[in-house]
Amino acid sequence: FVHDSGFLHASESQFHHGTTYSRGRLNLMHCELHHHPITHESDASMVPHLIQNCQFNIGPWGIRSTSSSTLRLEECHFERLDIAVAVHSMRCELACCHFNDNDIAVFADRGLLALNPVEGGGWCHFEDNDVHLRFQQAPIPSWIGGANFFGSWGSAWAQGSFSLACQGAVDIEATGQTWSWPPAWPQTQGGLWASSPGGTTCPVQVVDLAPVAMQSCGMGESKKKE
Repeated sequence: FVHDSGFLHASESQFHHGTTYSRGRLNLMHCELHHHPITHESDASMVPHLIQNCQFNIGPWGIRSTSSSTLRLEECHFERLDIAVAVHSMRCELACCHFNDNDIAVFADRGLLALNPVEGGGWCHFEDNDVHLRFQQAPIPSWIGGANFFGSWGSAWAQGSFSLACQGAVDIEATGQTWSWPPAWPQTQGGLWASSPGGTTCPVQVVDLAPVAMQSCGMGESKKKE
């Protein structure tokens, strides 16, 4: 269905097959979306769009959003999707979400991912995805101390490019994540790049100097952003 303006609120609802196009403020709680992708657009709003405790299963994507406002995803589960979450030129807070068996779990196209508690995210679980994180000229995520779990080393941890000027190889810190090998081992992840002002491609690697043991969701320890 098409939601063209105003406020779309759905709670304890099921959406099986079909699609939803939403332009306006979005709030979904305790919903199940099976083979039912959402395309979302909106102008600026003081209040974040919120999707909480929802299940997205099977389909070309779960939610694809372009907005001047923040999209917040809390305790949602995404499984067997081509792209679970795609955000374009916007901020996305990911708190206590699970991404399992997707082709791409999260795609940030010039979008900022908030993946630590200070920024309203963290404690996400990525496992059995072909690619956990995909970037396209995206800002460096807010992920230090996020305790996000990255598992299944048949998976690619991350791919794509960051929007930063470089003069050579770049290291980016992501200290405080959880990996699927012993937490005492420093983690170094490659497969990323940036562009210099002259157009040269620079390799980027992400370094976790202090991995943490796997943790459960700790959202109650941090106030949710309003």
